[in-house]
Amino acid sequence: MKEKSQQESAPQSSPLKCRLANGKEVSTRFIDMESVRKSPLFGVKRFADSCYEGELRDGQRHGKGIMVYDSGRMYEGEWANDLRDGKGFEGYANGNTFEGEYVKGKPSGKGIYAWNNGEVYDGEWKEGLKHGDGIWKGVNGDSYIGEWRMSKAEGYGVHIWKNGTSRSIKPTIGDRYEGEWKACLKHGNGTDIFANGDTYVGQYQFGIILAMKRAKASRQDTVNTPGRMAAPTWASSTTD
Repeated sequence: MKEKSQQESAPQSSPLKCRLANGKEVSTRFIDMESVRKSPLFGVKRFADSCYEGELRDGQRHGKGIMVYDSGRMYEGEWANDLRDGKGFEGYANGNTFEGEYVKGKPSGKGIYAWNNGEVYDGEWKEGLKHGDGIWKGVNGDSYIGEWRMSKAEGYGVHIWKNGTSRSIKPTIGDRYEGEWKACLKHGNGTDIFANGDTYVGQYQFGIILAMKRAKASRQDTVNTPGRMAAPTWASSTTD
């Protein structure tokens, strides 16, 4: 959907600032806006609920600039043909952030997404989804390192669960699974190594044990799942 906008030129003596609805001034994270304002392509583009300050080409956001929304969301970084494209940082009104590479308005390449609760994904992206190699760290000490496909663990990966409490002086070692995944479930060949020393080696189908090659166990295997490992998934909007 096309947004109606009005392009303005910035006064030389007093550079125009982008502000939120409450009047709060937003500072940039890594772009030198003083240098950007000196660019012959510098301008300001206003939308109904947001404001862009940066380089423009033929009325489109192109080059380096910052986009500020009344909601508190903001993006600073590189643009091409009116879309986020290149390196950028995006902060959301709920406190979540993304820093990394964009292609045609969506995270693509390498980037870090951090949730406001402390959860983090650091790895590869494709069209706004976790895709490729990446590391996920949960708020309770769980972690996954391995392959992703369309924001879900798929391929080979290692998931470690945090067991027990963290009151001990020594680090807590939890259950561990190394092997194949599909849609965030154990699927294919894999090995479970439990904190109490038990070990399972066998085959899984969507989280269910099919065959066991070797077992040293004093209890039944309860299939662990990655919990919030691949959620919440997110994709950046292409309408702004």
